[in-house]
Amino acid sequence: MIEDVKNVVLQNSNIVIAPHYNGNHSSIVYTYQGHLYLKETVDEVMNQICIYFCSDLQGRINGTRKKYDFRKKPPILISEFLPQVAIPYPSHIAGEDMWVFNANFKIEEVEKSKSKIIFDNQLSFDIARNRDTIEKQRLRAIQILYDITYGDRLVGHGKGNVDRTFIASR
Repeated sequence: MIEDVKNVVLQNSNIVIAPHYNGNHSSIVYTYQGHLYLKETVDEVMNQICIYFCSDLQGRINGTRKKYDFRKKPPILISEFLPQVAIPYPSHIAGEDMWVFNANFKIEEVEKSKSKIIFDNQLSFDIARNRDTIEKQRLRAIQILYDITYGDRLVGHGKGNVDRTFIASR
């Protein structure tokens, strides 16, 4: 089943990998075409995806923290070649994250500390974070994409300082 996930990643068609426990499965991969249930946990799936691109999940997290000085749960670069990033957000299961691969979503604040992200295909997820926190993570992911596309000189100079004016003007 991990091979299916690698194919989805290579096609850039995945949206979210989230925990999903039903007795047989531990995670679910949402794509534009549907979804895949997996026996592996979200962290195991993410680790295998990162290994496919010559690193592991912890290496990607550590690299992002060091390069950008991001502390808690940074977005990570999955592949320089695709290019593709993944953003961790808390899932509906306490203590477990889901990983969002597509930064093109709308954010609706539901309550003070709860928001909903909605993708173009109307797939949506509740996230126990306020709108600003979700947006900050998304901007960090966009910064990483800009940096690998255009170089560190354009956005934030590689230390977590996202220039919102630059991003908004593109």
